[in-house]
Amino acid sequence: MNWILVIIICWGFNCQTIYEEKLYDTELECNNEAARVMEYAQEMYPNSSGEVHCLTSTQFEDWIQKSAGA
Repeated sequence: MNWILVIIICWGFNCQTIYEEKLYDTELECNNEAARVMEYAQEMYPNSSGEVHCLTSTQFEDWIQKSAGA
């Protein structure tokens, strides 16, 4: 199963979504990278907020579909 790292970062009410094109082979690999990304974002952008998620390919496609309808 492939995993995709999805990053949502916000400055006030302005939020951006970023996702990596690199697929992770395991959830553990994705979660390890998510932890590194979160730590980096907190250091570089201390006034921001956000979320980091690891989604399966199926979950990612569902999320894209829901986001397009929003």
